[in-house]
Amino acid sequence: MYSYLRSKHSAAHCENYGTDLSTDMLNLTCVIRCKTLFIAKDVLLRRGLSSARFKESLQYRILNYFETSRKSQQTAQQCEISAQSKHIVPTINNDLLDLNKAKKLDTIYREFNHILTINDMDLVQEMIENLDLKCFALINSLTISEILSLMTEFLKVAPTQFVKSFFYDRSISILFKAAEEKSLTNHESVQLLYFISLHKENSANYIDYLKPLLPDMNDLPLFEKCITAQSFYKTSTKLQLRQSRLLEQLIERDFEQLIGDPMLLVTVCKAIILSEPSSELTLKHLSKAIIELKEPLNFNSVAHVLRLYAETLLFEPKPIDKLVKCGIDIIAKDLEHDTLSIPDVDTFLWSISYLGITLTLNEKLILRAWIEQNLRKYKTRENLGYLVNSLLCLHMLRGWSTKVIKNCLGERTFEPIFYDKFHWKVQSRLQLLISQIRLEMKMQVPHPLTKQIKIGFTPSQNLQAVVEVGYSLANKGIIKDAIIECPIKTLIIPGVTITTKKDTYHVDVLDNLTCLKKTNIPTGLTNLKLRLLSRLRYRQILIQEQIFKENPEKVPLIVEEKIRNSIKYGRASELFSENMTEI
Repeated sequence: MYSYLRSKHSAAHCENYGTDLSTDMLNLTCVIRCKTLFIAKDVLLRRGLSSARFKESLQYRILNYFETSRKSQQTAQQCEISAQSKHIVPTINNDLLDLNKAKKLDTIYREFNHILTINDMDLVQEMIENLDLKCFALINSLTISEILSLMTEFLKVAPTQFVKSFFYDRSISILFKAAEEKSLTNHESVQLLYFISLHKENSANYIDYLKPLLPDMNDLPLFEKCITAQSFYKTSTKLQLRQSRLLEQLIERDFEQLIGDPMLLVTVCKAIILSEPSSELTLKHLSKAIIELKEPLNFNSVAHVLRLYAETLLFEPKPIDKLVKCGIDIIAKDLEHDTLSIPDVDTFLWSISYLGITLTLNEKLILRAWIEQNLRKYKTRENLGYLVNSLLCLHMLRGWSTKVIKNCLGERTFEPIFYDKFHWKVQSRLQLLISQIRLEMKMQVPHPLTKQIKIGFTPSQNLQAVVEVGYSLANKGIIKDAIIECPIKTLIIPGVTITTKKDTYHVDVLDNLTCLKKTNIPTGLTNLKLRLLSRLRYRQILIQEQIFKENPEKVPLIVEEKIRNSIKYGRASELFSENMTEI
């Protein structure tokens, strides 16, 4: 398992490395040069970027943290070398490497630093290739601490080439074996986790395998908890239940420190969202801190904190309203500066639409203007999924943009989503957007966009109780049929559809699946369902969850009476407006 990330070439060279050093190194040099693994352009681009901007990135902070930790532990390094010497892979050249190790390491560090001062691309490429060879040749005589330090330095200088290097593959193999033998310190385990997360291929599988070998979150300092959270999020891997719960406690306990460090706040929010928030998460302390904030958060923080509220379905009007106003103010200013990223704006739109936020006309115009202004960026293949989602959210917020929809339909912008194997979630959202366009905007849609996809669902016990009442009424001849279904196919909020001779009714239960937590306030998606069903001429029946909790034995009688009265008097829901207002 510990050799999981080796390429075929790298694996062969690593296995044979101890038998014929000169031949092996010669072959390795040829492989590197023939395949041209390294492109020095990455280093030059890094140097061309704003130094201040790079120093504001999370990766820079993580690498700087690793380097600072290494320097602070140098006085104890001899003890560490002795304790970890059993992990050194023996080779016939091990004695020679030990004698010259300190000198060679010093030379390698100097060369890494020197690369950043060179502008000749060919020379930079050659130096990185040679450094990979030197690091690879030296690795068998290094301690765990020295390997991790060298990996940090390599990553700082050549981040793109780092995960493609032979040194990276061999280092991960050695470190993974040490983790399996439970001989890594907590700090070293966190570094290994982070370095694995940088590899796009299969990293999620190996982080999942590494989970039981990782230190308990409680035993890590705050920043290392955030590094752990970032590594799991980066590889789309869910934390174990206990670890996820500890992160939730972190956001409640250390809210002041996190609010003061938005980058860490966003990192923790992302990991909690990915692992799915527990029912115990209240965000009370975070909400209070947001209300008392004197300086606004940056847009990235606003978007992801709002998403955390949306994922937890928490009804906290004051902090949410403050965040929404702050976010829209930033978007309004960005109409002139064009600095916000599409993913961040999309996260913001999804969050406020899912929370069912009611916006003013001016706020809707600002959001619509930003999407229209950035439409060309949205139409690129990598942003096409965001375009669908952002338009869907804008329409949920009643901020329809006829101009954008006509443009996208006319230029067949959406068609690749069905025919270029986009993720099924993007396809389902497009199908829902098409339903909105047809039912609410009354626009014709090209036939290729009418493709139907099926998504399964599991009905709740409350809906099962309602449909049983429906079956009983059908047997009595009062209704024709009752069935649990999602009438809007990709809007997965099941309800009970009841058919009579004259009308079709749809029953929804107002519970935690359809409403904000501990309220009868429908989520944005539930409101959208009610709107679209009204366009399809469904009569709607809403039943509060309290009925099922307070009087379980009387549920059949209460539900039957509710259905009978609705059929008799033709009552419909008043939680939505059927009138669409074009802006």
